Amino acid sequence: MTSTGRPTSPLSRRFSTAAHVVLWLFLLSALFEGYLFIPGLPGQSLVSVLEKVVAIPLPLAALYFWWRLKPAGQWVVGLYTAWLVWVLISYLVHQPHNTVTRYYTETQVAGWLTLVAAWVLARHPLYIRRFWQIGLPIVWVATIAIGWWEIHTGHHLGPSSVAGRPIPTVFYFNPNDLGAALALLLPLVWFWPAAFRRADFKRWSGPAAAVLTLLLFYLLVKTGSRGGEVAVFLDLLALPLVLVGRARRWAAGGLAALVAVMAALIVWARHQGPASHLPLALSKLARLPDLVTSLAHVQTKLPPGVAPGSVTIRWALYRSGLRALKENPWGLGPRGAMRWYIYYVHHYSPFNTYGIVDAHNLWLEVAINYGWLGFVLFVAGYVLIARAARRAALGAAAPLARGLGQAVFSGLIGFVVGALSPSSVMIGFLVMWVVLGLGLAAWRLGQPGGAPAPTE
Repeated sequence: MTSTGRPTSPLSRRFSTAAHVVLWLFLLSALFEGYLFIPGLPGQSLVSVLEKVVAIPLPLAALYFWWRLKPAGQWVVGLYTAWLVWVLISYLVHQPHNTVTRYYTETQVAGWLTLVAAWVLARHPLYIRRFWQIGLPIVWVATIAIGWWEIHTGHHLGPSSVAGRPIPTVFYFNPNDLGAALALLLPLVWFWPAAFRRADFKRWSGPAAAVLTLLLFYLLVKTGSRGGEVAVFLDLLALPLVLVGRARRWAAGGLAALVAVMAALIVWARHQGPASHLPLALSKLARLPDLVTSLAHVQTKLPPGVAPGSVTIRWALYRSGLRALKENPWGLGPRGAMRWYIYYVHHYSPFNTYGIVDAHNLWLEVAINYGWLGFVLFVAGYVLIARAARRAALGAAAPLARGLGQAVFSGLIGFVVGALSPSSVMIGFLVMWVVLGLGLAAWRLGQPGGAPAPTE
């Protein structure tokens, strides 16, 4: 039976099941960042093939649901649809294109499809529940296994090392991307028990989530990504905003204890001599206070032979990027930020970016590439999803919607800063779109009548 009480044929049910399984696999494969390559199809991954399969039917299904059911989140989907249309217009206006700009634009299409896939799947909560119960743990375990192997073998990590010490990248282009991804995924580990209905599953999923958290946090520390570490700390700071009663008090107390431990570690590490003598994680932690002092005393003009620090480089990138936005308020098109920085690497610029040609800032990258219009559309959708996730966390009756809202809100709060760490998260970083899509799913599941009960 359908949610309207009309009978459905066996063929219709089988087709519906197959369609939902394809969307489920599309979401899952997106988290592997295109590393699930298909033998016999050079350069094609599972997510890229599924993207082509759902490119036409998924928008049609979304349009049908919008028209017939008026589900929660439809206006956010409309915002991101307007965003994608503007991206495509920008792509057509800024010619000619190379392989990189085409792939960059295709990534935005894949991101939109990922978002909508989660929104459509939320009509049948069983698929969202199974995705959280089974799909995400596959990603967590694979990330831990590959990261552990990379750390202890140093395999293929020549470009990704610090003082000869190997650091993990797993399914991502560099350690900063992995750090930002972990900041998005860790809250989904913390609230994993909410995905289960049976009491015995809830009992063992709690300790399992604790073990997974320790292993993933170890992986995060080994990346040396200060942006990822700060983002996870913001994830934790967001917890009291989505918890109530005793849980909120425990979260606040735990955060106070964590701050005290981190402060003690920083003081101890800074008294151990040069940071280069410390393990990578401790050396990064010891230099965290330097970020604050560096922001207060940014050196834009360095003496000859003095190497710039990361804050100095990023400050130059931001100043140069804001100039690009001022001169091009409608944007420079896909990968326009990269072209802007490359130009000034080879020409005189008042902002020396020291050879770096990426914005290292999601928000600035979106603004440079797609102008103020693209920036407003993207940020408005992001804010509305975070706001809706918090509402689901505090007000949803269903534990699934409540737990998903808590995880997504925490992850998106941390990612506000986590997005300042990678060189670019708008190319090959579908994990962000998956989490945004899960926020839409929490929104739908948390609404009365947002999803038919029979499929629970």
